[in-house]
Amino acid sequence: MKYRYLLTILWLIVPNAQAHEPDSFEMSFANWLAHHESIQVTEASVKVSCTLRQGVHGKYIDIPLGNTLDIHRTLYDESYNIAASGWLNTFAVKSGNVEIMLHHSKPVLPRNQYYDEKLYLFIEELKRTGKFEYIYELNTHRHGHVLLSTLQGNRVVPGGYHFRVSLENPGDVATCLE
Repeated sequence: MKYRYLLTILWLIVPNAQAHEPDSFEMSFANWLAHHESIQVTEASVKVSCTLRQGVHGKYIDIPLGNTLDIHRTLYDESYNIAASGWLNTFAVKSGNVEIMLHHSKPVLPRNQYYDEKLYLFIEELKRTGKFEYIYELNTHRHGHVLLSTLQGNRVVPGGYHFRVSLENPGDVATCLE
């Protein structure tokens, strides 16, 4: 009986143990990397495609940027979002001089759509440069609870990931979003 209470308390505390407080340090792409110096950079190349899909609220354009990373432009309100899978404590993107810290807190869903008013600027830089970077950190207490397919593979590295991605066909991003 004593163990049941202890297990209940641990069950409530442990999933939150790896989550960051939003103000754990001045959050930016560069600061996050500075606090995670041991992370190796992985270079990747992606050929983008453009698909018109029907969502719950209406049609949207889906542009996959990797295994489970997508840009969406909704046609019903002309907004942009980036969708990523995994219980992520931290997620940020950068292209050219535009960097956006999209999430740095306790994860709530295994698949999230991240919104920011600067996403339009990020997409403009992505179209111009044909390159982007992203960083993310899995919540190690939650990722085992779902069938997780990480953003560019299935390995789990404590601390996080840093990817530099080149688009094989950057002109197609512009064509998709016109």
